[in-house]
Amino acid sequence: MKLHSIVDCITNSSSTTFIIGLPKFPETAEELQAMLFPTGRDTVTAYDDELPAATVAKKVFQDLFSAKKITTKEKFLKHYQTGWFPEYPEFEPIYPQLQDPYSNSKVYEDGRITELNRQLKLLYQKYKEKYGDKARRQEHEDWQEEDSKIHKEIYKIKHEIIKEAAKKAVDKHWEKFKALKIFILSYADDDFFESILEQGDLFDDIAHIRISNH
Repeated sequence: MKLHSIVDCITNSSSTTFIIGLPKFPETAEELQAMLFPTGRDTVTAYDDELPAATVAKKVFQDLFSAKKITTKEKFLKHYQTGWFPEYPEFEPIYPQLQDPYSNSKVYEDGRITELNRQLKLLYQKYKEKYGDKARRQEHEDWQEEDSKIHKEIYKIKHEIIKEAAKKAVDKHWEKFKALKIFILSYADDDFFESILEQGDLFDDIAHIRISNH
């Protein structure tokens, strides 16, 4: 078993919440293993690292006893929007250089945000002209006050958009999950074992949603 890939990533701590659906609460770790890996695969893999499926199934089986359970669509939505979910909208950056060059996501376009971003750029120019090119927003209360007001408006609009995106996503996913036993499990990359669970293909063969809490 190779150890370098995940271990090297542990310094950049992250955690992930998984919403998973099972046909029933398993009676044994072996039964859970059969549910998690219906094709019979015997390893859980992350990057170049792996763990035995039987060992992972025992860990997840123990975790199920303390896991939160979802029984309604409302609770599903509540947990769905706690972090970055698959349909999370990507917004245009205030400055083009902040755009992630590796992102394949379509930028969510909203005229209100575009206009507020334009106002922020004008504000930046205004105070650079007033205080000089080396001036920083943190050093001037009037700049901070105007900047904060615009950012609050942007945040409010983005919050509304994110809530609506989550609702639409849950409307779609609920059809697949509603007949299953739904559990909430969270894993972080604080150690090698949990790194495999958090970043690997543990739940790829069952109904699941990955919510990033970076």
